[in-house]
Amino acid sequence: MRAIESFFYHALDKYFPGMKNKYIRTYGNAYDCHGPNNERLLDLWNF
Repeated sequence: MRAIESFFYHALDKYFPGMKNKYIRTYGNAYDCHGPNNERLLDLWNF
């Protein structure tokens, strides 16, 4: 596990108990991920 992942997962456990496992189930070990509204959000940024 990379240091950034360790920091991120530690912060999830600390501030959002149970979120680490939900995150891993949803996005796996991907460093970046696209949310369910990704296309809509990108459209908002691309004027």
